[in-house]
Amino acid sequence: MEMKEVPKAFGEMPSSSRKGDKDKKETEEKRKKDEVWMVAPSDSRVTRGLEVLSSLDKIYVSQRLMPFEEYTSKKFMFQIKNGKGENVYRGLERPSVLQFIFDSSYPFKMDLVDKSGTKLVELDHPCSCALCPCFNVCDKKIKVYAPPGHYIGEVLKIISYKYTEYVVQDANGKEVIFIDGPPIYKNIGKVTLAIWDSHDHQIGTITKEFPILESLFTESSYFSASFPSSLNTNYKALILGGVILLSVASI
Repeated sequence: MEMKEVPKAFGEMPSSSRKGDKDKKETEEKRKKDEVWMVAPSDSRVTRGLEVLSSLDKIYVSQRLMPFEEYTSKKFMFQIKNGKGENVYRGLERPSVLQFIFDSSYPFKMDLVDKSGTKLVELDHPCSCALCPCFNVCDKKIKVYAPPGHYIGEVLKIISYKYTEYVVQDANGKEVIFIDGPPIYKNIGKVTLAIWDSHDHQIGTITKEFPILESLFTESSYFSASFPSSLNTNYKALILGGVILLSVASI
């Protein structure tokens, strides 16, 4: 006896298999989007490894939350993108056994790599105190090397009883850029910090955005930095280092 197909009830939820296929498709599309890389222009006048920054006037930096097995191996990834959503660098923090003990005071090194995994920039966040962790009391800094091994400057967090600010120094120790420190409160909505040149002219901003709901469980911090496209590429790289320092401090 031939069985007749039973019509589906009105408003019936899609089967778990179809829902699973849709989730897989969305995940695959997001993965492909994350793999789109900006083509670096060729410019012999620019420091090697920083060519990709030469034409940019804005960058986006997000710290990605890693799967549990990678999280417990003390390894974090940052994504640096341009305004089109193309990858500029991918930042990979080297493992450190101190990171879950001393919070943002722990020393670490980070490699900024291109699509092929080639190291283009190195960031070094040394512990501020020689004998003990600084526990957010002492000044902090992040040194920038581009290409790796070639020092181009550093960003220092200056704390006083009146204010906090970030000072960008070039390879000769000259103060070239200043970044306003964050407000007293932390992690409350949107935070915007001004970037100033050595003549007290505002040249850009660094903004921390609170992750939207759909990315709340994949991004622990989300920053953008804007500056003149004509700004020295070394300075752009140093501002990027400042953004990483702010992200580690979790303003």
